[in-house]
Formats: sequence, structure tokens, C-alpha cells
Amino acid sequence: MGKILAISSALPFTEIALVEGKKTLYYRGWPADYNEAEKLLENLRAVKDHKLDKVVVVTGPGGFTGLRVGVTMANTIAYANNIKVHGMETTDFLRAKSPQGTIILHRVNLEGIKDILAGKSRIKYATGDLTPEQVNRYVPKSIKWLELKDLKPLNEVIPRLSPCEKSVKPKYFAPPKITASKKKLFK
Repeated sequence: MGKILAISSALPFTEIALVEGKKTLYYRGWPADYNEAEKLLENLRAVKDHKLDKVVVVTGPGGFTGLRVGVTMANTIAYANNIKVHGMETTDFLRAKSPQGTIILHRVNLEGIKDILAGKSRIKYATGDLTPEQVNRYVPKSIKWLELKDLKPLNEVIPRLSPCEKSVKPKYFAPPKITASKKKLFK
């Protein structure tokens, strides 16, 4: 089967894994803290001496900075190793990590969601990228909230994916908020 490097940086919990068949060679997960470039690079150093056969990356939707860093690193590694990169959407990734009977709440419009969830008796769990305040406000107490860090780790859920020929593109929630140039202020 070969060695597969997987990267997930689209959510508030970032993960990186190196697997060979069913054997995990490396795994790390951490809360995203606006430092994904440093954290991902630091963890990629731990797998640099392995000959990779495939790179898998979560392509979003997700936040701009973390997603951009993860997808760029995956594309760069695939290009440098002359291998294909495979993309997985965030909802598919969360579905693979979650137990049966889980609803995925991924940056949804939350108005009315509490009423919808209250009427769904088959839903046992909910997970996603909601803040603790949003969970308390919108998720009924009858549904158990699963934190991202407590779901199955990335190395256990690398599914079969369709390969992309050259690279994958990130899917952002919204375009970046890039400010106007300040060069004039410093002249």
C-alpha cells in the first residue's frame, strides 16, 4: 500500500499522520492557534526521511490561514516527491471521524438549528467547529457534543479518495480580509 502522509488544517484542531497500511508511523494533533505554519513545518520534519507514496489533505471548507498552509504544504510535498495529492472535504473528514448517529455542524447558519435538532431523535451526537458558546446556545442537551480532539484520529480515517493530477485547491468559508497596502505610510 505504501506510505501515506495526511494533513488536516481546516478545523480548530490540526492533525498530521504518516501511515503505512494499518501501521501508524507518526501522529500528532493539536489545537490550532494561528501558528499552523510553524507547527505543521515542525511536525513535517519528523517525517522528512520517509519515502512517500501519497499525500492526503483536507481541502475545506475551512478558515483561510490554516487551510492555506496545510493545502500548500501538501501540494509542495507531493510535487517535490513526484506523487499525487488527494483531497477530502471537511464534512467527509468529520463524518469519517465520528461515530454513527452524529450530525456534523460545520460553520452552519445556526438560526433554527436547535428546533431542527430537537425533533431528530435518531441523532445521538453532534460535532463540528462551533465555539463553546454556540454549542451551549444551539445544541440541545439531549445530544452529546463531541470535541474535535476526542474524535477518531486522522491516522485511523484515511479513506479511499480520487487522486488529483497536480494539486488540490483549498475551499475557504470566505475570502481573506486583506487590508490595503501601507507602503505609502513608510516612505
